[in-house]
Amino acid sequence: MSVFFPLLLFFAVTLFFGFAFSVAVLRERRIFALWPLGVLIGINGYIFLVNITSYAVPLRMGAWLVLALMLLAAAALGKAAFGPNQSVFVPSGLEVRQLRLLFGVAFLISAVSGIIALRTLQYEDLSLGHLPLAATMVAGNFPVMDPSAPEKPMVYHYASDLFSAALHIVAGTPLWLGYDIQTFFMSGALFLMAFLLAFHLRRNFWSSLAAAFLLFYGGGLIWLYFTEGLDPLWQTYVLGHAVSAPWKFVAAMTIPQLWSGFVFIMNNHAIEIGLAITVFTLYCCVRALKSAEQRWLTFTLVGA
Repeated sequence: MSVFFPLLLFFAVTLFFGFAFSVAVLRERRIFALWPLGVLIGINGYIFLVNITSYAVPLRMGAWLVLALMLLAAAALGKAAFGPNQSVFVPSGLEVRQLRLLFGVAFLISAVSGIIALRTLQYEDLSLGHLPLAATMVAGNFPVMDPSAPEKPMVYHYASDLFSAALHIVAGTPLWLGYDIQTFFMSGALFLMAFLLAFHLRRNFWSSLAAAFLLFYGGGLIWLYFTEGLDPLWQTYVLGHAVSAPWKFVAAMTIPQLWSGFVFIMNNHAIEIGLAITVFTLYCCVRALKSAEQRWLTFTLVGA
């Protein structure tokens, strides 16, 4: 119980900051866009600011200081974004049943991903660059030095480890749980972010939903190997020739495709955060190219 309320406070502050920022600065009020933008800006913004701040103050102080500053900023942004005469949401162009389906799929992905993460401990987690590294950060290893060579700076992406360490400092969560929480939030947010990007390009609910789904479960173009099956199938079933294993192209077409989907590598926490930020950056880039609004170009550069 002692962990629950600090954890609730942490996400209340970071997510409210993300939502208020999305409305006040990005001027986005569509409900299906606010959730992924709010999660990505809130959580990754916290990691980014803690990383910068902790070069000037100890990490234990920086984790709390950034949370306090985000609370103040969220209050100021919220006052501007959610005024008495302003509607929180605007029509999204989607029907209610479509929104329910979209958020239902996103929640299902988050829930399943989070449960699997809670029930497993990957080798990736136990490697020197993750759980042990996060433990050294909690103990004061910042700027981050390589635990295997303490005289050398850590030349490795440590955003997920910094988040787990900061969450442990603020909420007292076990370090391993911080990684699993990232999996829960980032998996659903990435799905919705992919949908948002596709919807902005196509303006079609079903094709956008399929695009987001394929990002998880069918990445890549390996399925184009089906063209190798056209000739043996024609020879076998049209011309009646005896062809050895005419369906062997299916193996080449499906097995690599299954392993190229994000769902098979999402236990890698750096990819988990990095791919979500990449899709966010692509979305900002598309918005910048399709409009003359400076803020989208700015966020393309910030995301990159």
